[in-house]
Amino acid sequence: MENQFVVQRVIVAFLIIIVALGSIAFIGCLASPPGFVSGIRMMLAIMALGLTCLLCYPLVITYWIVSGRPTGIRDLLIVHSIVLGGFVVWYLLLLFE
Repeated sequence: MENQFVVQRVIVAFLIIIVALGSIAFIGCLASPPGFVSGIRMMLAIMALGLTCLLCYPLVITYWIVSGRPTGIRDLLIVHSIVLGGFVVWYLLLLFE
């Protein structure tokens, strides 16, 4: 039982690190000066958020399995899937616009 709590804490630590780095990348992309390509900042920001979401998804699934599949984490997985789908649609709309 003690091992389960250690694993949960490690997963949460990794999630916090990934979200912090993704947020820094997102803000850095939006705050960078415009270059030769006008929409590159927005595209890179969307890619940073999408990559952050993709990296967090397996960790959230692992946390859900390790913690005994509670309902709250299942709801978080559903919301996470919807947000990830939204980022894919948003990126595709901007890419093929």
